[in-house]
Amino acid sequence: MATRLKPCEEEDVEMSYEKVHERLGLVLCLSILSWTASSAQWISQTVPSDISILLSIAFSSTQHGVAGGYSLRGEPRGRAIYTTDGGTTWDLAQVPDSSRSLVSVQMFGNGSGYIVGAYNSSVSRLRSTTALSAPYIDHSASSARARYCNRIGMSGVDEYKGLFLRTTNNGQSWSKWGMLPESTYYMHSISFVNPDSGCVTISTTHEVGRAGILKTTDGGASWVHGAVPDSVAILASIKFYNGMLGFAVGWRRVDSNISGVILRTIDGGMQWEQKNFPLVDNFTGVFVTSATTAYASGVTREGNAVLYKTTNAGLAWMPVPIDMNSTLLEGVCFASDATTGLVYGSTTSSPWVSYASRTTDGGGSWMRAALPGDSNDVLLTHGVLLDDATWYLVGGNLGGNSGEAGVVYHTTNGGVTFIPEADGQTPRQNMLLQNYPNPFNPSTTIRYGLPKRSYVTLTVFNTLGQQVAILQRGEQEAGNYEVKFDGNGLSGGVYFYTITAGNLTQMRKAVLVR
Repeated sequence: MATRLKPCEEEDVEMSYEKVHERLGLVLCLSILSWTASSAQWISQTVPSDISILLSIAFSSTQHGVAGGYSLRGEPRGRAIYTTDGGTTWDLAQVPDSSRSLVSVQMFGNGSGYIVGAYNSSVSRLRSTTALSAPYIDHSASSARARYCNRIGMSGVDEYKGLFLRTTNNGQSWSKWGMLPESTYYMHSISFVNPDSGCVTISTTHEVGRAGILKTTDGGASWVHGAVPDSVAILASIKFYNGMLGFAVGWRRVDSNISGVILRTIDGGMQWEQKNFPLVDNFTGVFVTSATTAYASGVTREGNAVLYKTTNAGLAWMPVPIDMNSTLLEGVCFASDATTGLVYGSTTSSPWVSYASRTTDGGGSWMRAALPGDSNDVLLTHGVLLDDATWYLVGGNLGGNSGEAGVVYHTTNGGVTFIPEADGQTPRQNMLLQNYPNPFNPSTTIRYGLPKRSYVTLTVFNTLGQQVAILQRGEQEAGNYEVKFDGNGLSGGVYFYTITAGNLTQMRKAVLVR
């Protein structure tokens, strides 16, 4: 039987299912263990004051990272920051004075990396109120497109051209590199498979209207154009899985008709196949987790968040069930385990609150992440998962009395927050907490809580979907419980455990290492 504990609670979103499918699990022995609540969660890191918004973040190691964006204190100026201690401290990097906006960054393990964006080719007329306020006047889908262009600094008024920068010292200094085609007016997103070979998405006109993709095989020294359909207006995000398979997402315009678009290449970026999504207004982010699986985030015509997934290398895409009405998704990212992921964005009504939701089962279920308490008026723009627990999100505080400021959020436990209740109180909601430790060897502890008396079943399954153990079956009083599992005699691997209480089912992943 599970051991009843002192009260605890997790800020989480519970997933309800009409039918509980077979779950992956592990065979382990049950015993009693005491537990102390953890206080780890998302924290807000200190960013240099001369930053208005951060647009992307990347790491070359667990300690060395870079984020790019711009400052709007006066004329728009591109800014980059770097860390050598995992974000405990962030310092301004050296970038060319003409930089306007540093939109997308990618780093490599040898300390080299690239940033793409735009530089000011003449005196700029853009001001802070234009860049960060205009997109919030109207929260329709069309406003989401305007918000994207404004937040990267693409005004359609000022004079600017595409910018490609390189670093060789973990992002401490950046310099212009290579020769871009003359028609490169803005660079939106970057994806390299190694320091030599990669692609970037660009705007080939001064205003929104014609998207392009450039490919390089010599580290950005020279570029060639990929074949992009003429109707594609913006490609906000691009991601490659290997040297051949890649995806780019955005929106297309045919006369006055707007729809989301996903492009696929299987030849390394020279030829691109197009899929249109009439119910989607625009896609904002894409992430590839395997040779067959990828995700694309965006917004519907009604202005609600949408997430699509493919499991056959982009031949077909299906919407992922995710309850985020009135939320605009800015992107999606996954850890290397391909099952732990994060979507992020912001709500669409005042006050504008940043939003993030995490999955540990490849998008099968999603749980609201507990962001810092200062997330009001914060626009989240990009995220990176270094592993299944160490994550970063960046963006900008839209102002108010404090003025505009760059934002970096960081967690070392996958964004989970545990909130102890006062003694004698019961949980306010059903919850299944992440096992700890995870990964584990040989034993781990699973904790769960019940707000009322319930019939509880706690089951485990092997990787073939076969039920291998029933750890709890029967009525339990309201309260907090835990079980300890001993993995001796089991093979290492990924397992899942599932709890059902009434008509509610939750599942989490556990990893046994050998």
